[in-house]
Amino acid sequence: MIIEELTYLECQAMLQRAEIARLACAVDNQPYIVPINVDFGDGCLYGYSTMGQKINWMRVNPLVCLEIEEFTGHKLWATLVVFGQYEELPDAPENAYARSLAERLFQRHPMWWEPATVQIVDHPPRTPILFRILVTRMSGRRAKPERQEAPCIPTSGSGHRSRLLRALRRLFTSTSP
Repeated sequence: MIIEELTYLECQAMLQRAEIARLACAVDNQPYIVPINVDFGDGCLYGYSTMGQKINWMRVNPLVCLEIEEFTGHKLWATLVVFGQYEELPDAPENAYARSLAERLFQRHPMWWEPATVQIVDHPPRTPILFRILVTRMSGRRAKPERQEAPCIPTSGSGHRSRLLRALRRLFTSTSP
C-alpha cells in the first residue's frame, strides 16, 4: 500500500463530493464529535441543525475541526481533516447571499432538511439553524495499492511441492517492481 498527501485541489474536490462529515468541537477541554450533513461552496462548509449540544458548544468556542472520508477498501481510501470557524447565518439581510447559496447546495440532496427538523418524541418543536464553517486550513491523505503486490507464498514444503513453491517464489520475486 502507498500513502500520499492530497494536493489542495484534491482536498477541494473531496469537499465538493462530501455529504457527511464528523464535526469535532470542544468546550472546557472536553471534546465532542458528531456526524453532520455538509455541502461545500465559496470556501465554506454549510450545515443545517437545530439547537442542541453542538450548536451550544460552537457558540461558546467557534473553532472546529471536521473529518471526511472516502473508503473503498482496506488499501483504497482517502481522509480529509478540515479546520475552521463556526458562523451562524440568521435570516438577516447581510446573510441573504450565504443563505441562498446554502439552500441551492442543499437542494442536491432529497430530504435535505432531515434529520435536523424531524420532531423528537416528547420534545417541543425545534427551530432550524443554518450555519457555515469558514475553512481556514485542510490536509488529506489517500492510500492505494502498489502496482502489483506479490501473493503470500508459504516457505515450507517437501518433495515435488517444495520445488513448485521455490519456482513460484523465484517467479514472483523476479517480476516484482
